[in-house]
Amino acid sequence: MSAYGPVVFVSRKDGADLSEEEQATVLRLVQDACLGLNLTDDHGDPVRPSNWGYDQDEKKALGILVYYSYAWADMPEEIKTDTAVGWTRYGARVARELEKQAPEVYAFTSYGLEV
Repeated sequence: MSAYGPVVFVSRKDGADLSEEEQATVLRLVQDACLGLNLTDDHGDPVRPSNWGYDQDEKKALGILVYYSYAWADMPEEIKTDTAVGWTRYGARVARELEKQAPEVYAFTSYGLEV
């Protein structure tokens, strides 16, 4: 059974690569942002963002899996649509918090993926 979840992709606005050290810093910033925003998963538990990989789904971007859910596959289409919109909003909220920590340094995109 596949899991699905919202992934936040973070890249540098200047187009430079993210070093491993900077990737670790960005992951920590995302984890702190999610904690500060009190983001929860489908079960109401605090999310635990994890490293999804660098330069994979988005060029020169660190993918950070916010949380995953197994329920997606069984959802009716209209619920999937609402959930996907919610995942994008999660990403936008996290991006706003990161922008406060590092203004004008990072670019963001977010969407759901099969993980």
